[in-house]
Amino acid sequence: MVYLVAIPLPFGSVISSAQVPLIATPVFLAAVVLVSGLAGSRNGGSLVIATPFMAFLMGGFALIAVGLLQQIPLPISWVASVSPVSGELWGAVREASRLMGVEPSEVAYLSVAPGTTRLHLLRLVGYVSLFVVAGLTIRKRWHRLVLATVLLASATFQVVYGLKQFTTGTREVWGWRNSLIHDRVTGTYVNPNHFAHYLAIVIPIAVYVIISFWIRRKRARATLPQRIAIFLERDVGPVGLSSAVAIVCLGGILVAKSRGALIATFAGLVVCVSLLLVTQQIRLESVPILRRLSHLGRLTGVAVLAALLLISLVFVMGVDRTVQRFVPTGEETLTLVGRTQGMAAALGVWSRFPVVGSGLGTFEDVVLMEQAPELDKIFSHAHNDYLEILATAGVAGFVPGLVGLLVGWALLLRDLIHPGREMQEDGDEVEWGSDDRRLFGTAAFACLTTAMVHALFDFNYFIPANPATLAVIVGAAVAIPSQVRRTKLRNE
Repeated sequence: MVYLVAIPLPFGSVISSAQVPLIATPVFLAAVVLVSGLAGSRNGGSLVIATPFMAFLMGGFALIAVGLLQQIPLPISWVASVSPVSGELWGAVREASRLMGVEPSEVAYLSVAPGTTRLHLLRLVGYVSLFVVAGLTIRKRWHRLVLATVLLASATFQVVYGLKQFTTGTREVWGWRNSLIHDRVTGTYVNPNHFAHYLAIVIPIAVYVIISFWIRRKRARATLPQRIAIFLERDVGPVGLSSAVAIVCLGGILVAKSRGALIATFAGLVVCVSLLLVTQQIRLESVPILRRLSHLGRLTGVAVLAALLLISLVFVMGVDRTVQRFVPTGEETLTLVGRTQGMAAALGVWSRFPVVGSGLGTFEDVVLMEQAPELDKIFSHAHNDYLEILATAGVAGFVPGLVGLLVGWALLLRDLIHPGREMQEDGDEVEWGSDDRRLFGTAAFACLTTAMVHALFDFNYFIPANPATLAVIVGAAVAIPSQVRRTKLRNE
């Protein structure tokens, strides 16, 4: 939990000094958790691994395998046969070495920049390690509530810190002077879009806390007025604070003026509320005026209320401070706010490195092969995570990675709608979707959907703090059930 709070602070963990703790901490935690888990298995236990967990894990392993292959030293003839353009580039390096009087190396790499690929590979290992740690340790309701509390507190700090810097006019974040962006809030991130994305994936967690306390009171078999009374007496504190954080996060996205984050946020919230209604985790039949409405009618009502909330926030905070930037110019409309150039360059790079890519994280190194020369800036990222991964990991990494993501996403959705039966620590069969676990899974599914939508027009997967946080949330949602302990009675 300390790690989760810390990783957004050094500019989203993009700076060099943040890389060692970013990578080493989750790897160490995973080693400790796996060793202790294996020890438990030797003492008469077994693990039941959830299918969504395996799907996500296999997708991560596929990308790691390609990253390893990209930085293995190979004979240059082998490299040229697999990736002709990489072979040409390394051949040019050898020729330059001869001209400089240096003995050329006899080996080459599939990656055009092995050092960069190594760093991104280690980041991937860190994300997968976090996913495994969360899946093996965050299993109970109070675990999930602690995780939610930490994330909500971290998001609140991000907004408060960002607003402080913005209102005081210092334009500095931890001593770094922001000389480019003057009218948008960035939190502790350099880029306001990435700051807004972090808030966007936290908002569904606030919804989880709010609904979790309401569902807990539902079990008391009390009437609706009695439940409301109990709710106000005992739960108004955490629910009120969670509601306030959700509104603060939405306000933070507005003052960050991130169009993509706002679109992704509403996509995630629509998915979250739809699942809550379809799976009947929220029952509205006890409210007479809502009893006759269909799911579509209820969703429409929720959408109207969300729109009113957004309009109210814009009115209170001012148009100039929030949505003024949301009206694109004519050129931005034609180029999807400048995104299409980066996307086209990514497709061009992929056409040069179709099988295994140019190397994880090397998009900036190769983009000038394809980027239009008349543009006034170099695209360090494609502003579409899927196309950038396709360009840098090739078909060999992109296809299994995307399949793992989509299959895990679909299996999680299946288990939320039609929960299966799995074993818990006490050996009793219970519904996979026990109220709280299923509710958290719904929130995590919304977080994942938010990230997947935003990845269509930004590069948040390459801002370490954001995928690391998402890995923990999703890992906790598809947590491996506790070890099933063989009882003495069964052995007898």
